[in-house]
Amino acid sequence: MASTVAQIVDELAARWTSVGVIVPDGAGVRLPAPPEGVTVVAPPEAKGLEFDAVVVVEPAKFVPATGDEHRAGLRLLYVALTRAVQTLTIVHVDDLPPALVD
Repeated sequence: MASTVAQIVDELAARWTSVGVIVPDGAGVRLPAPPEGVTVVAPPEAKGLEFDAVVVVEPAKFVPATGDEHRAGLRLLYVALTRAVQTLTIVHVDDLPPALVD
């Protein structure tokens, strides 16, 4: 997964001025030396930011199964998905959250 994300980020960074990579805890993806113009943030840090291109990694990890944390996770996922000005890429191995499939 990390190599796939790195490849996508490199391709986007070659095309766009700003690229945001939004990675939840537990996704197992680290970009130790992202290219210039690439910002890697956790979901809560993405609020208020905008990027030409956004890569959202493992959206299922944003959303716990039940309860108040589920609703908060859905809000974080919404924030992540709405940070892109030009293009959005979702990278996942886990099933997408039902909110994205319905």
